[in-house]
Amino acid sequence: MKSIQAKRRTETYRKSFEEIRSRLGTRQPGKYSDSADETRRAIESLIGRQKDWWGWELRARAEPDPMKKEKIYRKGIEQFKDSAELKGALAAHLAWRMKNSEEAKRLYLETLNEAPYNAHNTVSFAHFLKEFGNDKERAESESLCRHALELAPNDGVVLAHAATFLADSKPEEAEQLFRRAIPFPQNQPWIFGRFADFLSRRKPADAESFYRQAISSEPNNPDPRANLALFLLSQGRNREAEDQAVGALTANDQSVQAKAEALLYKV
Repeated sequence: MKSIQAKRRTETYRKSFEEIRSRLGTRQPGKYSDSADETRRAIESLIGRQKDWWGWELRARAEPDPMKKEKIYRKGIEQFKDSAELKGALAAHLAWRMKNSEEAKRLYLETLNEAPYNAHNTVSFAHFLKEFGNDKERAESESLCRHALELAPNDGVVLAHAATFLADSKPEEAEQLFRRAIPFPQNQPWIFGRFADFLSRRKPADAESFYRQAISSEPNNPDPRANLALFLLSQGRNREAEDQAVGALTANDQSVQAKAEALLYKV
């Protein structure tokens, strides 16, 4: 019965994404902020038809404002109090964007107590402990990451996050995990950028192609352009770096704008 329901939800999500793409298909090329606004409107128009946590997740993903995104997650959790997915997403948002590590930790522990076999939240909490935990917690974070891989050894999202977790300490293993994660559509385009950053430190000759794949996968997102500009600058290709940095200035994300402006200052 559960498998039938899961298939129905998957079909509903697929149709929703197709409708979003069709609504955006006639859009003329423009600034990233315009694209983000149109994406958000297209998704919000479908929220009323969603009867699951995924509708709230779509809406949160489409919202660029961090405070508004937090409110969306909280409203979703009010409706779906048992959603480990929404609680895990809010915990990650609180930790990395809102710098509220105390509440994030409480939420991680709460949702992992309720849903201990959720591999996505497990690997996400491993990242959290590695960054924000005390010495004991940081020492235990890798075993938590590996537990997530045991829970879901063929899950593309888990593979991708485990790869980023192990990138510094176990680079050979991390590269294998990155390459296993890349074919999964749900990881693109961000996995291209993460893998490119990883390769830029180990195999610079291979990094550029993945930076450009990240840009091709999401041409209206300025962040991959800013990262490519930084890479080109490190290679002494200042003119090309300047072109990419200028393109990144279209961002409606202040952190990306700051990165692009700093790059132009260096060029």
